[in-house]
Amino acid sequence: MPTITLCRFGVDKQLSLHEVTLESSSYIAISHIWAQASWTKIPGIAEKVLVSPQKARFIQDRLPALVGHLLFWMDVLVVDQSNKDARLAVVEHIPAVYMNATKTIVVREDGGFGPCCESLLDLIDDEKWNVNRVRGANGQLEDYDIASNAAKHLKSHHQHGLDEIWSHRLWPLQETNLSQTIQFTVCENAKRAKSSVTWEKAYLELTELDKAAEAWVERGQFIWPVGEEENPDEQEQTMVLKKEFMRAMLNNGTVTRSSEPVPEGKASVFHTLVGSLTSSRETTKARDFVLALFPSYSWYTIPPNVRDMEFGELWVDCVTQFQTFHEQPFLNLSVKPKLTLGILGHTEISAEESQKPSADIPYPRCLGDFARLAYFLGNREPYLDASRRGTWRIQKMTELDDLNDILAIVSETVYRTRIFIFNEWISQYSVWATQQKSSDEQLLFKLRLKRMARAVAGRGDKASDESDDTIRRLEYELAVLGDKGAAKCFTAIIGMYVRLNRELDERTQVPRVAKASWDQIVELAKEHDTPFWRTSLLHLAAIVSCGLGFSSLSWSRDRLSPYLASYHEDGQRNALIQTLMIASPNLTIHRSDEINLFTNPHDPYVVKKSTEENGAPRVIGAAIEWHHEDRDDFKIVLYNGCPLALPCNDPGSTPDEWICLFTHGDYNEAIRSLMGSPGVSRAANLPFLIL
Repeated sequence: MPTITLCRFGVDKQLSLHEVTLESSSYIAISHIWAQASWTKIPGIAEKVLVSPQKARFIQDRLPALVGHLLFWMDVLVVDQSNKDARLAVVEHIPAVYMNATKTIVVREDGGFGPCCESLLDLIDDEKWNVNRVRGANGQLEDYDIASNAAKHLKSHHQHGLDEIWSHRLWPLQETNLSQTIQFTVCENAKRAKSSVTWEKAYLELTELDKAAEAWVERGQFIWPVGEEENPDEQEQTMVLKKEFMRAMLNNGTVTRSSEPVPEGKASVFHTLVGSLTSSRETTKARDFVLALFPSYSWYTIPPNVRDMEFGELWVDCVTQFQTFHEQPFLNLSVKPKLTLGILGHTEISAEESQKPSADIPYPRCLGDFARLAYFLGNREPYLDASRRGTWRIQKMTELDDLNDILAIVSETVYRTRIFIFNEWISQYSVWATQQKSSDEQLLFKLRLKRMARAVAGRGDKASDESDDTIRRLEYELAVLGDKGAAKCFTAIIGMYVRLNRELDERTQVPRVAKASWDQIVELAKEHDTPFWRTSLLHLAAIVSCGLGFSSLSWSRDRLSPYLASYHEDGQRNALIQTLMIASPNLTIHRSDEINLFTNPHDPYVVKKSTEENGAPRVIGAAIEWHHEDRDDFKIVLYNGCPLALPCNDPGSTPDEWICLFTHGDYNEAIRSLMGSPGVSRAANLPFLIL
């Protein structure tokens, strides 16, 4: 066990420092949010402390009573925050500090959830909280089964805003996960700024609370061994303990998990990262996504030169370490880098090296985007049977392609992509549109003015280069995500499938076609159609469907291009599958190359085999996050991008009959036939629902 510095308040509230061995010491750990910190003199403490004004008052007035005369750890009091080496050196000890503490006091900021919010806990498990807000073709957010009681509560109890800052930051989540006993308290702020109360914001706050509770519970014993079925009793205990955690937080109470931490043999990075996919927690430095999460695993070692490493270099080192650890105990929980050297277009390397992680990656803006830098390939079957006789073809997509073809390909890509990929996109896009857009526009305006001033003065330096990079990023994101951007159409396509699937959940054997929604989408596309709009729609759809995060949008613009991957079976005229994929703009495919994707559940990449490399598979692209689950009640087919849901269990027809009616001849003629025109299969006499 390491020797580390702790502190203690004396009888006169004078703070003293003590060098101790954690294993043999009894102490309390403090977890808190830094907020807007500045160097401050606090009575009883010899040196100035880097804290916010409200945190300084908390340390002076409330902390002594909370810790008494016990030893305790608080980073701003025991680590010299002016010394970068000291701050980095302590990172490797953080897991031991919180795991060995008798309890952790979590200091939340004022303005978040309170005891009045306990009624919301019963709604978290309700299916109404698990649906998405989708932006329809008219650009308006549409609510689906939003819990009205929750909306009323927010308006009546949080008139001055709701801002649970604790749920925004990364380090407090990890410190909480490592702690067996947690006591919550609040650092009050008399000058708290008023914040907005929106459904999107409240929804994110609630889901972050739910995810934090689940992560804390699962860090204990409630992780089922690989290959074993989930234990219903343990599932119930998990739910009970989750509610205890949330109630303790809302009421400034205490909660304890009696279990020991997960044994190292079960401690897979798979669980940690999958549980983080939808998290919006942020950190000041991108490297902290690695340094906050992984030092708690015994297999991870912080590189000795971490101070000099860029985020991408730290990511490559981390991937190398967890892949080495996962080779034996977690063969069926595969974690692979989403962006490899081969995908980024490195052609001078061997086929084997093309699978290695790239250091050139986007800086994630939140924990979810960091987790989406990896593929997670658990117990899944391949999408395509390797014995099928067919071939894959790849072609680059451009703005010169027909608009209807582009929309149809984007629609099929969304259909074939796992729906949870879009859940977070909808959430992030909604928050951006309602909260971030205006501030981005203001920042862009200010940066443009500064650039003009520099040009007049003839100045240029590293800071101006970084400012120009920010301007380019904001210009592109506002063009793609703004009112006239492609994001509105892309989100409307997602919304079409959300609505269709909601209708199918009613389990009534009535065919449905999303014709009304599709017609709106087509009109929206025609209204904003430009060459840039087309390329940005293809780029956005490919990036999101391949599972990359919101923060990769601008970064990928010059590095990755959308391609069409189409699967053709022998003897069939039309492609059986068409989806977007991403690869280097300089990708070269020869006629003799063999292309493969979706045939191996543990190989998520687009690969090619060439005679030049003796058939060794070379990674050349990233495929969409596919889904393979077939419904047992409906079969969905597409006609020029418009989805049709066909009942599988009608005794008078088969899906093949419906497909034949729908896909041969004129579209409108097929619709009329399906709605009951004479002379067709008796299946056409069924009522038909147009969405």
